[in-house]
Amino acid sequence: DTTGVYARARIGPYGADVWRAELVQLDRFDDDGMYGAIGNVHQFNDEWFSDLSVGSSSGGFFWPEIRIDAAINKRWLPKLNLITAVGITYFDAKDIHTDIGYRFESTYYTESPWVFQGGILYNESDPGSIGSVSGYGAVSHFTAGNRELTFRLGGGEQAYQPFANNNFQVDINFLSLRFVAKQWIGEKWGVNFIADSYHSTTYDQHGFEVGLFKVF
Repeated sequence: DTTGVYARARIGPYGADVWRAELVQLDRFDDDGMYGAIGNVHQFNDEWFSDLSVGSSSGGFFWPEIRIDAAINKRWLPKLNLITAVGITYFDAKDIHTDIGYRFESTYYTESPWVFQGGILYNESDPGSIGSVSGYGAVSHFTAGNRELTFRLGGGEQAYQPFANNNFQVDINFLSLRFVAKQWIGEKWGVNFIADSYHSTTYDQHGFEVGLFKVF
């Protein structure tokens, strides 16, 4: 079983910047630990913006010692409703391996409430210089101030898969399904719900997450 709690915040915009922060505590695989991260989105102009986040953890062999995500994003088309992103992720695990991932993502906002998103990730893991490729596609229905629904399907290869302290499998295939719902109940508050399903050649895991959000 996996159990945990989280707190997340989005602050801004303040000028050209939006800040994010999160704390997540998880108990899984007979170990527990806490992960914290802070992130920034900076608008250079109407077309270009960056996204940077840095996180670390205490305890929990499944959490990274340090994780850094950075991306540069560009808006396209006359209405700026197509966004592409090129990014890099550095993941220093608490076992023997590190990951460097290179990703390309795109998001298309239609003139209706539908949003389409997709991405591909090439990851290189050491030791061994093990390459792996994965990707995802997602579709969302967004009604501002009322309801957001997202279905996401992902899958591919996973180089290192930890499942016990200093114990892991290498070269795993996986498939993931995720459903996300955000429902406003009042003008400035509501509930989040996430259902996850993860299938791999080693193990399967299924679960859900429920939370409250409040706008100040």
